[in-house]
Amino acid sequence: MKLHKNNTAFRSFQGAVNSNRFVLAVWILVGVIIPYRRFLEKNSNNYFIFKNACLHLIENKALYTSYQEGLDLFMYGPLFGVLMAPYAFLPDSVGSLLYLITSALLLYLAIQILPIARNMKNGICLLCLVEFGNNQQHFQFNATIAALIILSFTLILRHREVLATLCISLAIFTKLYGLMALPFFLFSKNKRRFVVALLCWAVLAYTLPIIFSSPHFVFNSYVQWFELLAGKNQTNLLLGGFQDKSVIGVI
Repeated sequence: MKLHKNNTAFRSFQGAVNSNRFVLAVWILVGVIIPYRRFLEKNSNNYFIFKNACLHLIENKALYTSYQEGLDLFMYGPLFGVLMAPYAFLPDSVGSLLYLITSALLLYLAIQILPIARNMKNGICLLCLVEFGNNQQHFQFNATIAALIILSFTLILRHREVLATLCISLAIFTKLYGLMALPFFLFSKNKRRFVVALLCWAVLAYTLPIIFSSPHFVFNSYVQWFELLAGKNQTNLLLGGFQDKSVIGVI
């Protein structure tokens, strides 16, 4: 009797993994509906930090300074302020919802176009649900960075180096974790195109914030960004902190 129940449960789980509609429904529930409901109830500090980064960029106000509007520092590249422009000028209730939808669908799409079996794609989505939901509830950008890294890998396998390097550049110039995608260069069949396209996208990613501000302001912002990250890294290396629960912290 117990074995029969176990087999039934396994078949139910297997059916869920094979169902794209079920996985997408759960993905939207965890990544959009629940976080958005929490946002309406208590708002999100991160969302307002991100939104105001765009406004500060336009106003030429220091990006990496504490402001009353947020309880934490902005720690992303100046390009991030440009990427937040589609949301920053909308009502918070609309902008926050579109931000969640974009983040959720981008990562879902990145996983779904991986060159693996459908049940494996859905299995990855289900295994990621807890961490993905945590990311969305705090309006973090990690899901989008992960999506850009995954997309760059798949696009390289499809010999689309130009689009792949666009994803890599966007990831690097918003959060340095995008550097992890650079080794995908080894899988490229056209390495010269990869290098040229990456350099072109990097120049564009660096200069794009200048349209919203000025060359001097953007240059100083990048300098301050690297100084901020260097200081944060030193803090993470100190023993006794929460950040020690990582590979670098253990080492």
